[in-house]
Amino acid sequence: MVKEIFPGEEIEKCKVLRLDHMVIDYLDNFPNLKKFIILKGTNLILTESFGDLTNLEELYIYAPDSIIIPDSFGNLINLKKLKIELSGFTGSIMLPNSFRNLTKLESLKLGGHVCNKNDIFFYEYDMFPENLKELMMTDFTCSDLRDFTENLNLEKLCIYFPYVDTFPESIENFRNLRELNISYNEELKNIPNSIKNLKKLQLLDISGCKFSISELPNSIKKRKNIRISY
Repeated sequence: MVKEIFPGEEIEKCKVLRLDHMVIDYLDNFPNLKKFIILKGTNLILTESFGDLTNLEELYIYAPDSIIIPDSFGNLINLKKLKIELSGFTGSIMLPNSFRNLTKLESLKLGGHVCNKNDIFFYEYDMFPENLKELMMTDFTCSDLRDFTENLNLEKLCIYFPYVDTFPESIENFRNLRELNISYNEELKNIPNSIKNLKKLQLLDISGCKFSISELPNSIKKRKNIRISY
């Protein structure tokens, strides 16, 4: 029980909490929690009480295996930063439909998802909150990328899918994109010509990719306000 670990008064004052290899079931005991760091040694299942952390602004979850996010996650209306990272490369990250309710979420970082025949496309871009500014998806074993939808107002996008060889032309839908990092996607054959339509793009990182800077659209190479790393 939580109260056996923390005196009641300290629980209410707690704003930053880090848990190593343990689970707290009654999270409503932390009404003022702002930052939560979870380090877990086995499959992590978050309980529905997670939705009680309505004042939470930052959440960082590190686990070696799969993680299932409860539907009550959509109650975290003040969440601004979320990072979920799986280190074992054997599990998956399952997000609920209520995820789009996180209207204040600005930064989302997901890493280590293993795709299989049943959930190759476990994510849908339209399930991400519209106000999301930064999206990072790394170490995904999916073999291709879904088309990018117009519902996001992303400014930063970082994608590392080591088995992807084609990048969607629909990248042009991210009209507000300022930074695009596709570095070390070694199987990626080229970058779509539609990237030239990203008028606000300021940084393009293609380090470690097979194609060279000479294969980029001329309109991109000639822009003086774009920094290209290769």
